[in-house]
Amino acid sequence: MGKNYPDQLGDWVRQRAATTRDKNLVAFLAVRDDVRAALDAGYAAKTVWSNLRESKRIAVSYTAFLRYVRKFLNQSDDAASSQPAPSTKTAAVSEHNDRPAKPAGFVFNPKPKKEELL
Repeated sequence: MGKNYPDQLGDWVRQRAATTRDKNLVAFLAVRDDVRAALDAGYAAKTVWSNLRESKRIAVSYTAFLRYVRKFLNQSDDAASSQPAPSTKTAAVSEHNDRPAKPAGFVFNPKPKKEELL
């Protein structure tokens, strides 16, 4: 046992063949900017995928392509559009001031007043 486990693991990772999934992800990441530009230009995702597949730039299925688009393209859009939430103290104060006064509720009196009945 000349090598420790992390070294053995590193050798194994370097020697094993890359999986198809890994290759497809690398291929998508290579064309990510082109996909973003095409989608921003208004092209449908199916059209972009068809063109990339016919030109042999990617070899992924349409469902995998959509998964990559959601994960790697929409993720950055969501992060950019999210705004910091207002502090809870300010939100509570503004809600209190904006609300109109509650109307008085119904109170049941089992012994009615005579003047109210007539």
